[in-house]
Amino acid sequence: MRRRLKKRMKERKEMFFTAQSGSASVLVIMLALILIVFGVFAMMTAHSGLAIARRNAAWTQRHYDLEGEAAAITWRVSGMLADTWEEVLVANELEQPGSRTDGTPPPSQVSQSAAVDWPNLLEQYRRLVAYRLAEMADMQMDAAQATLSDEDTMIITLALPPPEEPGMGGFRAEIQVALPGTPLDEQGLFSRPVQKITAWQSLPAEVEYIEGVEFRDVEVNPSGDS
Repeated sequence: MRRRLKKRMKERKEMFFTAQSGSASVLVIMLALILIVFGVFAMMTAHSGLAIARRNAAWTQRHYDLEGEAAAITWRVSGMLADTWEEVLVANELEQPGSRTDGTPPPSQVSQSAAVDWPNLLEQYRRLVAYRLAEMADMQMDAAQATLSDEDTMIITLALPPPEEPGMGGFRAEIQVALPGTPLDEQGLFSRPVQKITAWQSLPAEVEYIEGVEFRDVEVNPSGDS
């Protein structure tokens, strides 16, 4: 009888210790699986973040490249506008404003300003600027347009088309040129056009919509029941 009791107690102890070691193994395996799953999720998140960062870096670099190209084109156009005005004055046999070091107008300049056909001079300037812009558009710029808002103002729009990279738009700059209304300014020198950049912006990229996808408003409570 005692032997049977001892044998049963021994079997129970063995079963108890076996169950404890098995549950510990299961717990370790579950923890390892959980850590592996979280590690995979962390790697996927890091990879997606790296891809987004690379796209943002590429977009930013291309944006500033376009802005640099637009700045160079705007600088060339600004210099062309100033040179064209000087050429128009020389063509009309008018003395340059900076020919006197003391800043006072030469004696012949006042008499010349009274005899010059100022509207005709401004019209010559407009035509020559339009011709130069068309020439620069063919040689240096991708797109350039000159529009007249009124008789005293020229608005020159410079546009760079979008690059080949997807998701990138173009760039647009606008120069407003205010033409002088009178030959002489307050200092008695020949007036000159005043340039001002009125627009400097990047254009959004074009989005292609898939044909066949219908967009419609969702009807909420069409019957009107509360």
